[in-house]
Amino acid sequence: MKLSKIKAFLEKQIVINKFKKEIAFEIIDYKKSISKKGGSTSIYLEEDCDLYIGVNEAVFILQEYKKNRLDKYYISYIVDALLLSERVTFESDEFLELFETLTDPDVNGNLSINVANELLQIFEKNK
Repeated sequence: MKLSKIKAFLEKQIVINKFKKEIAFEIIDYKKSISKKGGSTSIYLEEDCDLYIGVNEAVFILQEYKKNRLDKYYISYIVDALLLSERVTFESDEFLELFETLTDPDVNGNLSINVANELLQIFEKNK
């Protein structure tokens, strides 16, 4: 997955179905690796641009989840990739701490509508 594709998705320059189709095979690998207890996960990322991630981007991702357009695996994979990149800048340390909870369900628990709503409330307050 290219960082520029994530950027295009977050900036609504690419439709979600096209974005999901482009990374579908990566998500299949990710699901397999994440289901193995104690295994490592594969994140394929080409860092071809710089990207800023803040409250607006987090809200967009969570809203896509609530609309059933992204599942927990897509979100976890995207967030993991963003966290691994040296070309991504995050709004603040406090924001980053909350944003990190969208990663690995084994570590942070499964993403649910209730969790998404709680995070949305926190992010909306900080807009």
